[in-house]
Amino acid sequence: MFRYDLHCHTAEGSKCSKLAAKDMPHYYKSLGYDGFFVTDHFEGNTTVPKGTPWRERIEQFYHNGYEIAKAEGDKIGIKVFFAPEESLRCNDFLLLGLSKDWWLAQEDYFDLAPNDRFDRIHAGGGYIIHAHPFAEAPWIESIRLFPRKVDAVEVFNGGGSEEFNRNAIWYAKAYGLRMTGGTDTHTAEEKNLCGIESPRECFTVADIIDVIRDGSAKPFSALHNALLYQG
Repeated sequence: MFRYDLHCHTAEGSKCSKLAAKDMPHYYKSLGYDGFFVTDHFEGNTTVPKGTPWRERIEQFYHNGYEIAKAEGDKIGIKVFFAPEESLRCNDFLLLGLSKDWWLAQEDYFDLAPNDRFDRIHAGGGYIIHAHPFAEAPWIESIRLFPRKVDAVEVFNGGGSEEFNRNAIWYAKAYGLRMTGGTDTHTAEEKNLCGIESPRECFTVADIIDVIRDGSAKPFSALHNALLYQG
């Protein structure tokens, strides 16, 4: 089985992270993963200054974390993928499968309502994972679900409680959505390592989407795996 973490933040790309992009490939290789996604914050906790012109924003967003991590990953032999984590009133979504050129052409993106953003992402060939949908925190205004718009649910989040993850499993099962996992890495000392296990090696983001979509990839969690088998 091949292991991939779908939810990680670099210090260069996300204000909330303490793990440098150049160190992240070494961290994941030491843990036995075959690859990981850099999912730096697209809004909110992004390190890109507010008001940065769109094209410059996208260039910085890709370079600050992902491109540094990717270059190091190529050197040491671990796959590094990219997917923005978007926050809609602090409800977070991982947006897989969209190219840098696609993002450069979306200058009106922040003017769109949530459902219109999701529709545009799908029209562009993107795949949407609702990250930690039942997370609760002082800065989270409300829990908002989009079961007809997302493609999958992050049912194992490394920073989430057992209750949050159990509720996410219920949500995915109730609506027939695919399940994924992600550590939500911010440091090199994460306790609940999560991700997906795939029976075949994935070389591209499209490969990752395929194994999630066809159900062959299974989510895993170092602490909460037994939840999948509860009623």
